[in-house]
Amino acid sequence: MKKVLLISLSALALAACQQPSNSTSAPVAMRTAVAGIPRALYFVYSVDHACNSAGDNVIRVVQAPVHGKLSINAVSDYPDFAPSAAFHTCNTTQVAGKKLVYTADRGYSGTDSVAVQVIYAGGVERTYSFNLNVK
Repeated sequence: MKKVLLISLSALALAACQQPSNSTSAPVAMRTAVAGIPRALYFVYSVDHACNSAGDNVIRVVQAPVHGKLSINAVSDYPDFAPSAAFHTCNTTQVAGKKLVYTADRGYSGTDSVAVQVIYAGGVERTYSFNLNVK
C-alpha cells in the first residue's frame, strides 16, 4: 500500500511540474506592497523538457485593482520549480514569459485585490487571485 501511494504521489507531483492541473482556480496569494512602488506578483511561463519556452501564455485581467494598476510585461526570467520537481533544472535558465506587476496609487494605504485568468501554451486554464496589503 505504501509503495502504491508513493508511486501515485510521485506521478502526481511529476504531472503537476510539467504544467498546471486542469483546476481553474489557484489558492489566493497574499502580498504586501508599498504605495507607488511596483511589486512583482507572479511570473507566468511554460517550458518544454529542454527548458525552452513552450509557447506564449494568454493573460486576461478578470478583476482589476481599485487602488492601483496591474501591468503585464513580457520578460525573460528564471522559472521557480520546487526542488523535487522534474523541471527543477530549468530554474537555472532564463525563459520568456510575462510578469504581473502591481503598483498601488501613491499615498494609498489599505487593501486591494487583483485576479487574472491564464491560458497556458498547453491549453490549461487557471485563475490567479492576489489580495494586497498596501502600506
